[in-house]
Amino acid sequence: MTTVWLDPSDPSEPFQGWGTALGWFGHATGGWPDPVRRELADALFGRDGLGFNIARYNIGGGDSPETEPYLRAGADVPGWWRRPPGVGPVPDLPGSKTHAPHHGLPHPSGAGRPGPDRRDWWDPDDHGHWAADPDPNQRWWLRAARDRGADVFEAFSNSPPYFMTASGYVSGHEDPNHDNLRPDQYRAFARYLAGVTRRLIEVDGIPIRTLSPVNEPNTPYWHAFNRQEGCHWNPRAQSKIITVLAEELRAAGLDRVIISGPDETDPAHFVEDWQGWTDDARAAVGQLNVHSYLVARRPEVRRIAVQAGKPLWMSEVDLGPGGLPLDFDDIRPGLALARQIIGDLTELRPRAWVFWQAIEDHRNMIIEDQNWGLIQVDFAAADPAKEPLRRSLKYWVMAQFSRFIRPGAQLIMTRTDTGGMDTVAALGPEPGRLVVVHVNGHADPSMLRLDLSGFPRPPSGNATIRCWSTAPGRHLAEHAPQPVTGSVAELPVDGWSVTTLELDGLTDFPLTRR
Repeated sequence: MTTVWLDPSDPSEPFQGWGTALGWFGHATGGWPDPVRRELADALFGRDGLGFNIARYNIGGGDSPETEPYLRAGADVPGWWRRPPGVGPVPDLPGSKTHAPHHGLPHPSGAGRPGPDRRDWWDPDDHGHWAADPDPNQRWWLRAARDRGADVFEAFSNSPPYFMTASGYVSGHEDPNHDNLRPDQYRAFARYLAGVTRRLIEVDGIPIRTLSPVNEPNTPYWHAFNRQEGCHWNPRAQSKIITVLAEELRAAGLDRVIISGPDETDPAHFVEDWQGWTDDARAAVGQLNVHSYLVARRPEVRRIAVQAGKPLWMSEVDLGPGGLPLDFDDIRPGLALARQIIGDLTELRPRAWVFWQAIEDHRNMIIEDQNWGLIQVDFAAADPAKEPLRRSLKYWVMAQFSRFIRPGAQLIMTRTDTGGMDTVAALGPEPGRLVVVHVNGHADPSMLRLDLSGFPRPPSGNATIRCWSTAPGRHLAEHAPQPVTGSVAELPVDGWSVTTLELDGLTDFPLTRR
């Protein structure tokens, strides 16, 4: 038997919700036949699906039209710029376009390169330099999320447009440890981000709340010709783009848009970035974002957020995890996801928890033999109208959290006699409502004992707990209600399962925060 003590004495700030980045799947599937894309949107943002209410929009940088394609399926997110005739690559350079230098850098082996543009042509004040209908597929997803109830929207950038970079590519610098934004392009890039954000708000009616200018910035991931957009930024460079962006948002009348960041790959890198930021950058950022691909130092990130008085998001993660072959019916990736969520909610206590991309490219997952995503489809399907939606058990595990811990709920502390992080609990948003999610990572069934003695008053005499679980062969299945005796409830949990418990009979009492 596992005993879990629930402690409501120090509830978190109200939870803002669950969500996903749109990124590559939005670009890949947003133009599919309407019945298919609607089914996908319902599966993520519909209340009978995962009930996500947060969408992160990827502002594409966009490579030169002359660059031979090299980004993975869906990752070639279009930029919002339009290049007029006569300002493209300089003609008649020595050698072919595939060997032309760009901004003085030697040519690496690999895909063709565009050569330097004739001049620094982009003018954010010139209407003709903005695309007339940019990134229509991902923007369809924004509207689909909004129409299904999503109400929290963040825009984020992985890379500046190619013509603002040192390498000439949105995938990174030829040295992945070097910043790729040209030193004279900070203000131009800030105006690009502000311009995209303003157009999303005014044209599409999407209330962008936060804007993140960098992504996993202080890492060696982003080198020219890697297969996704990315850009290195050292902490000083991060500080500069943050402060310049704050100026440009004010100039554009976008004072209500909050700058978020640094969207670092893990807590340890986040701490390094924060320590290197200037005071002005720290003041300009209104929300702290961290990814949790590694989990060491999560409590330190939490302390930084509390001391700075800023809300904290876990803004991106997914996991295969490594070593487990592709198998939609294998519960182990789902158990790993459950432990990830519980650990993040326990040690970070974030205001939101956001998946990387909930829909993955099935063709790529076959090649990599991985279990990324909650749903898999073939991004390059020959006939999207006939493409099946392949839900894994990870999808149903995600539902064990997102359908029940709803926006406005407050996380409370839990403690187990096992000493591990296997349970998370939240109160609300309805008065007197308690939700508990527990993972049993063992093959054997067990008994779970909930100790409610930490509440000021026990549940009402006829209180019962409703139960749902996901396990091998079972998808969010509801079980018979279980009684509460005094301040204790005992109930069976299956082996290799994630179980959600809901109690609505708690005597109402005011939540306070220490």
